Amino acid sequence: MTQVKKSLPKKKNLGRPKISKKWLLYFGLGLLALILVLTLGTVIGHPVERLISIVENRYQQWFDQQNTNNPLVLLPLAFIGGLLVQLSKNNPPVTYDL
Repeated sequence: MTQVKKSLPKKKNLGRPKISKKWLLYFGLGLLALILVLTLGTVIGHPVERLISIVENRYQQWFDQQNTNNPLVLLPLAFIGGLLVQLSKNNPPVTYDL
């Protein structure tokens, strides 16, 4: 009869789980982004809101002058309008005199 060698099960490492460098990089970038948003959020947010409002107003004026009878023209116009609405969804429209 042939003898079969039994392999012993490997010991499991019960210490700290190993964290890959990739996850540490992601965590560091996320933490940096959170700190930047918390410290500079309002400083950056107001100019961005103003820019979106200006673009919205100009788009609305430009859209009023367009021929909307052609469906091929309506698709890109609807996409751009939807994009502007999504960006300014939580912000009330603000008008600025240029």
